[in-house]
Amino acid sequence: MHIIRGCLILKGYEINGKKINENALVSVIIPTYCGSKTLGKTIESVINQTYPYLEIIVVDDNDPSSNERYMTEDLLCKYLIDKRVIYIKHDRNKNGSAARNSGYKKSKGDYIMFLDDDDEFEKTKVEVQQKNLSGLSKDWGCNYTKYIKKLLINFIYNY
Repeated sequence: MHIIRGCLILKGYEINGKKINENALVSVIIPTYCGSKTLGKTIESVINQTYPYLEIIVVDDNDPSSNERYMTEDLLCKYLIDKRVIYIKHDRNKNGSAARNSGYKKSKGDYIMFLDDDDEFEKTKVEVQQKNLSGLSKDWGCNYTKYIKKLLINFIYNY
């Protein structure tokens, strides 16, 4: 079973009656800890979004002397060519919340999304959520989770 999830939080707000535009920058924060085996697919799912205005912040929460840090650094080399990808390394393992906070502090987006290192976004996820939230004048957030397993889906629809 794969879980596809993410959270979109409006970082900005209405300023002098002007709503955030439809081409607003979306920051996707990916904290990683012992996730080098799945992180590549996670990053690819963000890079391949239909919505182009993205910054992808990967926060490495692995211990600097660990093999996992080495594997994550090696993996990130091919993605850092893309100027939208930002790589932050913690000086020690701090925890997932600290990694999300580090990414948030570095983010420049009008919208913030969090994505775990073992999850993937559907191709249009960012575009659809951003369009739905762009017209709102107050701080809003939403969460979307879709469980994909054919047997489970068939059971639900045929129940």
